[in-house]
Amino acid sequence: MNSTSVPPQPAFATVSLTPNSAGWNTTSPTLVNIGALDRSCGFGVQKITYSASDAQPTTSTDVPGAAAAVAITTNGVTTVTYTATDAAGNTSPVQTITVRLDTAGPVITIVRSAAGTYLYRQPVTAPYSCTDATSGVASCVGTVPNSSPINTSTLGSPTFTVNATDNATNPSTKTVTYNVAYRICLLYDPNRPVRMLGQVIISLRICDTNGNNLSSSNITLTAAASPALSPGPSPAGATTPRSSPPTASPSAPRTCPTATTTSNSPSAEPTPPPTWHPSP
Repeated sequence: MNSTSVPPQPAFATVSLTPNSAGWNTTSPTLVNIGALDRSCGFGVQKITYSASDAQPTTSTDVPGAAAAVAITTNGVTTVTYTATDAAGNTSPVQTITVRLDTAGPVITIVRSAAGTYLYRQPVTAPYSCTDATSGVASCVGTVPNSSPINTSTLGSPTFTVNATDNATNPSTKTVTYNVAYRICLLYDPNRPVRMLGQVIISLRICDTNGNNLSSSNITLTAAASPALSPGPSPAGATTPRSSPPTASPSAPRTCPTATTTSNSPSAEPTPPPTWHPSP
């Protein structure tokens, strides 16, 4: 056989970073290194020709010499096709190599618990989801199972976390902080306050979400900043500003169950700010 009709030895290709145990690369770029050797007494490799399809399509490209590197940067599955041609114009058989690239972890969506405030013992479920458009989701685990109740029996600022991993082993984590507070149960109609001897009587309890009385000497009530009480009757059609109800602080020193406060009428002597004390 005339040596001018003998093609080069089959070209070969390797991936610069060995895929992980799941068969995926997680670093971009991932290089496909293509090489070829001519047979003995041959004319030498003149060029490498390659193209790519699927996730990262590439038109046919010639690279002079016996080696070429193809950078894969697009997530997904890319197939690289390559040949080698010698100086006599002989071309090696067509070969392919597949690269699976996924550089991003799953996307986690927490529908609830959203950052916000929930009442003590309020039933709140935690629906969440994990998606991965490239290699798919391998695991998606939250503090509680999907759509199960979260903890609202601990006052303060608990957290809810979801951890996920895709089939390429990329991890993702998402955490939401929410607040849990007592419910303030008013024992009066704030639109029609009771007045006694020129004083406005405010009475309330500390409750859970169902209105169960949790008032205790171990719980402190803290009055929030508000406009001063407007003592005495208002003119017809006028609005009487009233102080907003106090709030229960789970982190404050604790005293006082059910509480009342009063505001003097205009004819009374000026008094210090209202104080909270147990109502009878």
